[in-house]
Amino acid sequence: MNKNFPKINYKIMKFKIILLFFLLICMRTNAQFIDVVTFDSTENYNIKSMAFYQNDLFFTSGNKIYKLDTDQVNSVPTEFIAGLNGADGLVVINNYLYVISAGEISKIDLTQPTPSLITVVSNLEASNVGQLANIGNVLYFTRQLSSTGTAIGELYKIDISLSNPTPTLVRDDLFQAGGAGLATKGNDLYMIDSSGMRRMNTITSQTVTIHTASYFFRMAFNNDDLYISSVQGNSIHKFNFNNNTIYDLYDSSNGLTEPEAIVFKDNSLYISNVFGSEIIKTANPLLSLIDFNIKIKIKIYPNPASTSFKILGLNKKINFTIYNSLGQKISKGIISDNGKIDIKNLINGIYFLKTENGITLKFIKK
Repeated sequence: MNKNFPKINYKIMKFKIILLFFLLICMRTNAQFIDVVTFDSTENYNIKSMAFYQNDLFFTSGNKIYKLDTDQVNSVPTEFIAGLNGADGLVVINNYLYVISAGEISKIDLTQPTPSLITVVSNLEASNVGQLANIGNVLYFTRQLSSTGTAIGELYKIDISLSNPTPTLVRDDLFQAGGAGLATKGNDLYMIDSSGMRRMNTITSQTVTIHTASYFFRMAFNNDDLYISSVQGNSIHKFNFNNNTIYDLYDSSNGLTEPEAIVFKDNSLYISNVFGSEIIKTANPLLSLIDFNIKIKIKIYPNPASTSFKILGLNKKINFTIYNSLGQKISKGIISDNGKIDIKNLINGIYFLKTENGITLKFIKK
């Protein structure tokens, strides 16, 4: 018995397959995430804080500190220090790694082959502590719960240059301070709690509320840019100090699930994702698809371009760097107003031009 089957148009099928493959690549490219390490579900990691020393990434989980050599491909975390009582915040100052746990702050000399804990201050009388941040030799830390379990929101400081530093109460009006973040820039201390984000000048103690969002969690500076994680929002944000605006950089559509600890190294943002079950990084969050051109009136023309383009609106010569959509550095140079940039040797696709003053422009090579 004969059956009439519809003819298959192999050209159309081939085109659809290629188009689907291209869309999948674009989805991964837009995310710009690279897997650093994924932990086995039986290991039960819950990363609270991360800090870099050279190429080594340190992170706290449970009662331990782990170390990961990010310079090695497929590196596996190794146990660095054990025996802590609920390790939380980390910060590297000079050659020492400082860690806060329930009851004390300790440090480890990273230049020594065998790591050992050195007590900096003990008897903190806290069952739940939080993050660390420093300005020079002044180390700031938070307490969330007292030793009796009473909810508190306190910020303290110690002078680590002293042989026996004594904690000094800085303020006691932080809410859920232990669960949120600290960051420093110059003489300013940035604090996150459930009421939002505040900035305190550590010399004058003048404090201002710079945003009232209740979903912020951890913070990390990259040069003059402040990045913020949100466990509740499954997102990473960038704060614009010029207009007090929060820009959404990445969210669940990019594969983020409860991102917590964040830290920068060489313009790469490292994120503890899926509530600490993996660490991922992005090549350069400044290469987000968010349009940062709104702050200034400069533009690339023509765009798209095939052989070269000009940058219009400059008032002086500036250094620039071109990155591809994966955040890889392609070229660099110096350009002035109406000057041409040669792109004829670039492969067709999306690129980003970053200027020395932090402006990022997207262009398309066709």
